Amino acid sequence: MLIKEEDRKVLKDLFEKELKEPVKLVMFTQKKSALIVPETVTVPCEWCEQTEMMVQEVAELSEKITADIHDFVGEAELAKQYGIDKIPAIAVVGEKDYGIRLYGIPAGYEFGSFIEVIIDVSKRNTILSPATKERLKAIDKEVHIQVFITPT
Repeated sequence: MLIKEEDRKVLKDLFEKELKEPVKLVMFTQKKSALIVPETVTVPCEWCEQTEMMVQEVAELSEKITADIHDFVGEAELAKQYGIDKIPAIAVVGEKDYGIRLYGIPAGYEFGSFIEVIIDVSKRNTILSPATKERLKAIDKEVHIQVFITPT
């Protein structure tokens, strides 16, 4: 178990209070294999197994969260549909796909961001100010935004 029991209780209570609508955690991973298949991901995914465990543990904490685990190589077309190009990857999806993707294991400081994203998607809202939301509505072309998080 990656999430400590005391943290599980806190998260369960938080989810009970904060989650409004269902959220799906669509994760792409790579299964361990001794077989190397040409033209596929051949470097072992260092954090895939732990990320999958974390996604499943988080999903166990609320009936409103489901974990949908997929093989990056075996389900390459689905990965492409989600715009996933590296692993481990998690798409946080609500009633629609908002384009939220997390890459790497959401551990340490990143775990808090992961939980906040789940809550925001469940509420179908963000904590952005009304002024910021208005300015974003004015954007009339496709924009690709990436946010990189690191504790350093």
